[in-house]
Amino acid sequence: MRTCLPLLLLMACGGEPDCDSGFTAVDGLCYEDQSEIDEWAAFEAYFEALPACEADAPGNSDLHLGCIEGQCIGSGTFGALAAALSMTPDNCVDYGILAYCDIPDYSLQFYDADSSGGLTDGDTLDGFTVTDGSARSAEGWGVGSSLDCYVSALDLPDYATFDPLTETLTDVEWGTLALRVDSGLVTGIDYRP
Repeated sequence: MRTCLPLLLLMACGGEPDCDSGFTAVDGLCYEDQSEIDEWAAFEAYFEALPACEADAPGNSDLHLGCIEGQCIGSGTFGALAAALSMTPDNCVDYGILAYCDIPDYSLQFYDADSSGGLTDGDTLDGFTVTDGSARSAEGWGVGSSLDCYVSALDLPDYATFDPLTETLTDVEWGTLALRVDSGLVTGIDYRP
């Protein structure tokens, strides 16, 4: 009986603690109340408050569709893009089945379709990153455009990443299209299948 007495006293003295306002006692601990926040409404409100889309002069690319100068991912070729963008294999680094080419405005990825071990005219565009503000879509969108241009055309993104420290949006994605964002403006465009 002696060994049970301290245990019985502890159990009798227990109970739920007095928690501060905004906290709830559960199993002897205080937890912050989880209010019923409508996260979807907050998400939509953020996108509704973006700076309005102001398109620049139209370009020759459908960046949001995965196309540059009329050459699209999966069907566009190194030969066609090399001619349109004044690019040579010297702008590229070959990694066997993939090659990466850095030129003004773009970083391009090509698939070595014939497994030749080097870039040939028939190798297909496999992905790209827009690295400069002068590359523009047919609608005049690109790096430096308001995110609203994309949201207006593509609807709300499938994914959005917010930086918890600055409470700002940093990235959005629609399937294979990813945009880097700062203060509601697009700072980078990636298109990967």
